[in-house]
Amino acid sequence: MIVDRDSNDIAFMDIATKKIVGRTFLGNNVNPHMVMMSPDGRYVVTGGTRANKAYVIDAKTLELVKVIPVDIAPEHLAFSPDSRWYYQGNPEGDSISVIDMLSLTKIKTIPGLVEPLNTVFLPDGSKAYVGNYGAHWVGVIDVRRHELLKKIQIAEVPGIAKLDPAKYLGEIKGFDSPLLMHLATQRAGVPGCEISISFKTFTPAGLRPTQDYWVRYAMTDMIFAGVFERYPGLRVGSVEHEISWAPHWLKQMDYTYKERPVYSGYKSKEGLLPSDYWHRNLFAVFQEDEVGVQLRHRIGIDNMLWGNDFPHSESTWPRSRKFLEQMFANVPAEDRRKLTCDNAARIFRFVVE
Repeated sequence: MIVDRDSNDIAFMDIATKKIVGRTFLGNNVNPHMVMMSPDGRYVVTGGTRANKAYVIDAKTLELVKVIPVDIAPEHLAFSPDSRWYYQGNPEGDSISVIDMLSLTKIKTIPGLVEPLNTVFLPDGSKAYVGNYGAHWVGVIDVRRHELLKKIQIAEVPGIAKLDPAKYLGEIKGFDSPLLMHLATQRAGVPGCEISISFKTFTPAGLRPTQDYWVRYAMTDMIFAGVFERYPGLRVGSVEHEISWAPHWLKQMDYTYKERPVYSGYKSKEGLLPSDYWHRNLFAVFQEDEVGVQLRHRIGIDNMLWGNDFPHSESTWPRSRKFLEQMFANVPAEDRRKLTCDNAARIFRFVVE
């Protein structure tokens, strides 16, 4: 079973022949994320992270037999050993939807969780254990009543006041691989995270086109905290945020540093501007940003990498070459090679033959 997020379907492959034998279309704007077959082999299920629904497929006919509304952004899922219960985790809804596979209906929502991921049932089906990514504890669920019994704390989650930069940054001393910050840079809902607002009040439409704010905030904080002064060999990259925002951001950082020092409280011992740390220590991966390509020399062409983000739903695959031809139509071959090959090879230490 293969999840096709872009085409909103589930593909079925015959392992013996390695050929696709069928596809089940789920609907438009579903964005299926994970898929699982019931232990008895009767059903295949998946959650649509954009549609907020669970989808039940007949494993024999490959027909979609039921669509069930659940909570927000259904993702991780699990079956009880006897195939009776389908637990659909909803990370952004902080809950698990309980689906009865006999009636194919949702009978209950288990609340009180924090970004539930990776649910596992005991072999006898009496209890289920679910990791709470946003709180560092494991929830124990009574399957008979479908209720949260207890919480098992597995790690201390430091508050902002307890955060010890020397302790955490000390762990990366000598670390020579780049660190990457993706769309979830804001770590919404994670205790101890500096972004302390509730993301449940935000709309997906409002968040999606403004995601680069959070990575700019994070990189600015790192620069003005002197991270790259203490660790000059550290490389940090922005991924999935495009790149044309960079010139304005760089200008505003330098302006804050030079003209508004009351806000920064930081003075580089190396005599460098924030933009200098960008050029030395930071970089960004872009995907479909023709404006960023036009501004490549203002941004710093050596700090830009192209990527297609496969297999995510916004990936340019399998039409990446078409996108590249359009985006790089008037770009010299030397610059194009830097953006699509040489910069990535240098930063990630790939061997190019």
